[in-house]
Amino acid sequence: LIRIVLSRAGAQPVVVVSALAKVTAQLLESGNAAADGHLGLALAIVRDIYVRHEQLADSLLDGSAHGALDRELRDEFRALESQLHDLEASRRLDLKSQDRLLGFGECFSSALVKEALCEAGVNAAYVDARSCLVTDARHGQASLVWEETNQRLRDTVGPLLESGAVSVLGGFIASTADGVPTTLGRGGSDFSAAIVGAALSASRIEIWTDVDGVMTTDPKLCPDARVIRKLSFDEAEELAHFGAKVLHPATLAPAKRENIPVYV
Repeated sequence: LIRIVLSRAGAQPVVVVSALAKVTAQLLESGNAAADGHLGLALAIVRDIYVRHEQLADSLLDGSAHGALDRELRDEFRALESQLHDLEASRRLDLKSQDRLLGFGECFSSALVKEALCEAGVNAAYVDARSCLVTDARHGQASLVWEETNQRLRDTVGPLLESGAVSVLGGFIASTADGVPTTLGRGGSDFSAAIVGAALSASRIEIWTDVDGVMTTDPKLCPDARVIRKLSFDEAEELAHFGAKVLHPATLAPAKRENIPVYV
């Protein structure tokens, strides 16, 4: 990730990150466990998530930067544990609580990435996506309030770009106009990147993933899968609509509207 960002330094990149692999699923598991009355199990799952982030921070950061991030992570994890206690008391994990719970993954990873970039000499700045991406209150898969979102992104990320800073935002997470956390649904991080790219009139949107591009089929199922070098927006949307996992159908809408090329 650091190497990719450094290689794009001349192009004024903005970085949108997802949670670490499997963390969103673990958070959901912990929430369900707490709501079912198994608080001990829920807290054990969260402890594993914390240890993983701590070990990663330890391997990436030295001295005061590590101390600052450690304090930040501890505060976030305390808030997460507090929510699990609330879920155990209420015995109910509704979509509103779930949105708040699942958002922790992107908060952890974006704080970690920001500090790791700074350690590598990048002038990185953390931007809380929940203060910029505004949605309705349809929890679980909220719809964007476009005008307000675009304005907030330009007001927040625009000045950072002008100052030469690399903004780091968590994908997938957003909030209502009055600050209640929401999420953008499956594939939300790619969607967030497209939203940010469109609002800032980016020259390109790059999605970095664990396959080499959009493929003819799932390479895990078929070793003969080939990379499709170029697709129209309509073709890519159709592939996604019929189950191609690499792109969520909604992801492409902002890029298509602004005619911004998307590289996978």
